[in-house]
Amino acid sequence: MDKPKTGIYQTVRDFLFRLLNKEFLIFLFFLALSGIFWLAMTLNETMEKEISIPLEVTNVPKDVMITSEIHDTLKVTVRDKGYTIGSYVYGNSIQPVKVNFANYARSGGHGVVTTADLLKLVRNQLDKSTSIVTIKPEKFVIYYNFGNKETRPVVVNGKVTAGTNYFISEQKVSPEQVTVYASEEVMKNIKSVMTAPVNDLRNLTEDPEKRVVKLEPIAGAKFDPDQVTLEVKVDVYQNDSIEVPVTVVNAPEGRSIVVVPSIVKVHYVRPSKAKAKFRATDFRVEADYGEMGTPSSKCRLKVKSINPAAKTPKLEVEEVNCIIKQ
Repeated sequence: MDKPKTGIYQTVRDFLFRLLNKEFLIFLFFLALSGIFWLAMTLNETMEKEISIPLEVTNVPKDVMITSEIHDTLKVTVRDKGYTIGSYVYGNSIQPVKVNFANYARSGGHGVVTTADLLKLVRNQLDKSTSIVTIKPEKFVIYYNFGNKETRPVVVNGKVTAGTNYFISEQKVSPEQVTVYASEEVMKNIKSVMTAPVNDLRNLTEDPEKRVVKLEPIAGAKFDPDQVTLEVKVDVYQNDSIEVPVTVVNAPEGRSIVVVPSIVKVHYVRPSKAKAKFRATDFRVEADYGEMGTPSSKCRLKVKSINPAAKTPKLEVEEVNCIIKQ
């Protein structure tokens, strides 16, 4: 009894499935057809597109060094039909633009590749129907020399400071000098080579700060290396004190002066990471005979640091008794 019902159900389902499949295939066909028409219309329309074209400087003699930064890519905005633009973007029709060094070598050590030169070189790569809207760079200068080189010191371009109660214990650039390749005319104006701006090394408290920094370009010059390592170390001041003997100065020959006390305490600040131990000989405490008024009076003391690592020395007592021995 169930078999006839099952057969009818199967027949109806197969019919609807075939009908839906047919309608779906028709839909896909017209969708693809409309897509093709849309693509054809789009490609036939005039449009603008920026394309990248490799740039090479060729025929450079072995004894010549190019000292300017040459762009390795031209950015060219072109206008043409869509299918032509597509061939530039997705095809292999665009070859590198080659600038012949021999055409721009001049006695002054540099030559200018003008906008007209670049447009002519690019135009040779494009279809006649294509218009060039913009080109970047519009022109560039080729600086070169025949192996002329000198060394110049590297200067940090920026102010490096330490935080409160800290100080810069070491600031080192490695290498301290770089080789500069440039013509004699350019070289005579280069006294030093600056790093790229370093403006974020302020109020340092972390130790150490180490980074690689590029060198600031100079027109017509090339550096070897073109970057340096900047290392900054900071330290914190620490209070300390030491006993130092008093030295009498400007006393007449044969005159003996006795100071009481003969040893005084000196307070100072020093780097907390100082490895060497500070000694009494790192300071000098003086009593000036010329400032004495009577054979027995007070003498004012003066203190100075002999060791530059010991900062702001101060005396615990500023006067001592000075007695002239007859």
